[in-house]
Amino acid sequence: MLLSAPYPNHSCIEAWSDAADRGGLRLAMVAGTGPGAAWRLESLPGCSRLANLREAWRLADRLPGPARFDWVVLREFLTLPFIVGSVPRLRRAKRRLLLVLNQNVERAAASAWHRIGLAMLFRSGFRFMVPETLEPLRRLGIRYRPEQVREIPFGLPRGCPGPTPPRSEGPAIVGVFGRPASWKNQLTLLEALHALRAGSARGFELTVGSTDDRVAAWAKERGVPIAETETRESYFRALASCDVVVHGAVRAACEYRPSASLHDALASGRSVVALAGAATRAQTSVPARTGVTIGSLDELEGAIAAACEITRRAPGRFLEYVRHRGPENLARLLAAALGAAGRAEGPAREADS
Repeated sequence: MLLSAPYPNHSCIEAWSDAADRGGLRLAMVAGTGPGAAWRLESLPGCSRLANLREAWRLADRLPGPARFDWVVLREFLTLPFIVGSVPRLRRAKRRLLLVLNQNVERAAASAWHRIGLAMLFRSGFRFMVPETLEPLRRLGIRYRPEQVREIPFGLPRGCPGPTPPRSEGPAIVGVFGRPASWKNQLTLLEALHALRAGSARGFELTVGSTDDRVAAWAKERGVPIAETETRESYFRALASCDVVVHGAVRAACEYRPSASLHDALASGRSVVALAGAATRAQTSVPARTGVTIGSLDELEGAIAAACEITRRAPGRFLEYVRHRGPENLARLLAAALGAAGRAEGPAREADS
């Protein structure tokens, strides 16, 4: 069951929650525990991540009937104070807690203090789920027991119709999508695509879907169409209207952070181009090659052509991608992850209250 999803792009947690419900797993998802989180069950005052998590646990235990949960999965625990504070205060609760490692891996790669804090959680016996690939975590050099970490793929987003038939002719339509974030560099990417479009012999059309006002202003100034992406339905229609989606993240994010927007494009049957990194290579190659990774923006032209060929001539690869991340397989992987965690630590104990 999904307890909280304060951000609209938490499709990964929604998919995990749906798969857990389908598989009969007694598991609660908490997607974000920062001040101002839009709690689904009741409104909470702004407080620390740790306090919000503890309150979420109480909410889970107050739900009626069979909804008492064996496990709670926490999507975000970004701050170092949360990491340090969780060790003494959640020592018993950790037997029922799984932490999702995504942005924290990137932070630990950039900060020795954050890396020390993350290592502290591992040494204290906390357990983790990692989206898509373990490779970024391995690169940190933190020691952990194999049973402490499970690799779980992104699931199919709610509202995603799945792979749709590709366009078979005409110039390629290249899309750039995503919310504004510090780890994205969409304007630099758009300038490179705009220059490439003007000088390319192949030719392609460019479309933009972003809530970033700077990106919208850039597109209007150059006459680039702005796709409607305000609802999930319009967002997935916009993705399906493209042949290729180019990922606008900087290299560090491609190395350590699997991308939800990249995943949405692949789940819609559209190939992607992204800077090469451990995370993007995993997302575009498992279980089949569905995208193209590049060393620099200088390689965009050839990469777009190759990605367009994948979209138009290899639709079966996207069906494999969707099956691997479908609810049945996801429920099986989650059950295996929880079973391994339970065997590693013994029976769950009651959470601290």
